[in-house]
Amino acid sequence: MPTWLALVLPLVADVKVVVSESPVPPFLSGADFEETVLLDGTHQAIRSLVKNERYRLDLILPQNKHEFSPLNALTAAYSIHLEVNRKKDGNPDWGKLTALANDLETNPLYVFHYLAKWLRKQDKIDIVPVSKIKLYQQFYYCFDNEGKNMTKLQELTNLYRKFYRAKNSKANAILKPIDEASNVIIKADKVLAYDAESLIEIVSARLATLMNNVRRRTAEGKPTLAFVDGKWKRALTPEEERQAVKDFATFFVEEIFINQFKGDRSRLVGTQLNLIRNTCEYLYRLANDEEKQQYKEDEPEDLPESDNNHD
Repeated sequence: MPTWLALVLPLVADVKVVVSESPVPPFLSGADFEETVLLDGTHQAIRSLVKNERYRLDLILPQNKHEFSPLNALTAAYSIHLEVNRKKDGNPDWGKLTALANDLETNPLYVFHYLAKWLRKQDKIDIVPVSKIKLYQQFYYCFDNEGKNMTKLQELTNLYRKFYRAKNSKANAILKPIDEASNVIIKADKVLAYDAESLIEIVSARLATLMNNVRRRTAEGKPTLAFVDGKWKRALTPEEERQAVKDFATFFVEEIFINQFKGDRSRLVGTQLNLIRNTCEYLYRLANDEEKQQYKEDEPEDLPESDNNHD
């Protein structure tokens, strides 16, 4: 709390602030240091969140949204901690803040990991409300101001939403294309040295099989539908669907597996993939909500049998 107040007070009063555990003031007056806020000997968890120990007034809440704000980062981290780690008796359990701060420093996508933990604590809801997803999305940008990872995963989600939709709200249904792509790469013959193009073809073939099974109703999911002239219709022709599948496979292999995971298959079954899955699940739910707001009605479970042929 002293660190948070040190960042807030200069915004509401014409003061400089020093936070220290020492009973002896490290300075006699504000004239002895140039910055507006000075944090003396802060805990490692706090330091990893606010980044620096000295701040000028214009950097506490910078005008450029792509610049880091220590006050926003600290407030977001405290908010997440109090929602996820607070005990049932109200004890804030601040000892767990260190692990949270380390996670957020390692990868801002941990924000959505903690959102999943928050959901598991709830007794009366099974799905994270859209308003809560939007809030945690704003928390994410407090730790990744440029949102590069978010942009990449938004594109990944949009690419598979072009050809595949979940029939229910379960995470496994929503993330089916990502799971299929991961599994086929993991199980690919390790003796063979697959290049990127070969892996793209393997992933594309698996997803093409998935979509065929979806249309035969032997696999969960449904093809993407479009709202045209007041009716839901097949969104893609067979040729367009094949291209959409290829585009997703290309992005997953090149951007996720090769560029981000460095071609390491073990990372497709570890924490890093789970961070991607959590984020894409919530991005999918946000996109679904936007479509509902736009069309004021849900997608049907499937089209009539006469419009279901797509061989």
